Amino acid sequence: MGTGPYPARFKLVFGAWTIDSPELATAAHAAQEAQIDIVARCQAAGDLPAGDPIRLAALLRALAHGAADLAAAGHLAADGKATPTPPTWSTTSSPT
Repeated sequence: MGTGPYPARFKLVFGAWTIDSPELATAAHAAQEAQIDIVARCQAAGDLPAGDPIRLAALLRALAHGAADLAAAGHLAADGKATPTPPTWSTTSSPT
């Protein structure tokens, strides 16, 4: 899987900011508000569990960040499962 043909976009979405940009902060805030709104609408429709939509949106964002990090590190196969090539660990010792 990996970052695809646009690693800079991948880093922009899931990486740390290296500049102080009011425009970027405004766009990020708008995206976060849109995600919270989508979560709230899905909760109202019964498609997501009830609860605080801000917290659930943050949890979904964390899930996406984790999946993106695993993909960038090459730990997801094309079908999104596990590692593309399982590591070869000794049966007598555990991985470090």
